[in-house]
Amino acid sequence: MKTIAKLLLSLLCVAVLLAGCNKADDPAPANEEELITDVTVTFTNQANTSDQVTLTFSDPDGADGPQSGTTNISGNLTASATYTVTITFENKSETPAEDITAEVKEEGAEHQIFFSTTGNLSFQSYGDQDASGNPIGLTSTFGTGVAGTASLKVTLKHQPGIKTASTTVNDGETDVEVDFTGITIQ
Repeated sequence: MKTIAKLLLSLLCVAVLLAGCNKADDPAPANEEELITDVTVTFTNQANTSDQVTLTFSDPDGADGPQSGTTNISGNLTASATYTVTITFENKSETPAEDITAEVKEEGAEHQIFFSTTGNLSFQSYGDQDASGNPIGLTSTFGTGVAGTASLKVTLKHQPGIKTASTTVNDGETDVEVDFTGITIQ
């Protein structure tokens, strides 16, 4: 009877040790996603650099879901113009605010910004690349058509291990997606 009790006690101790080891050996999540509360898209007219329009998105609590925050457009784009566009991402829920843009650039092989436009605004080309020559999208070129209205959807995708020259907005996980509607071109 003592032998059976000792055997059961030994098995219980081994089970407890193994359970404890498994928890300690669990790796930390690789590449944990960052919270992005603010997105700023700046259009700078290539023919007149004083002609700048800024589109901003702010979601102070960082809640999930498209358009859970607020957008603002600082002015009107000029018709028939070419714009250099820069994008910044921030986490303003921390003090001081964390600039996520640097991380997106550093991890360029795992991130890509995709653009979707309607109306008289068109995406023309990416202005930056990762180490493999694939686009990132922190800088890009857009063109405007005749006077009218437009919209712009900006989607930052996280694509670790899958990003190639042919990946699309449907590949990977969405870090943030913002719709800017009511852009005026005059």
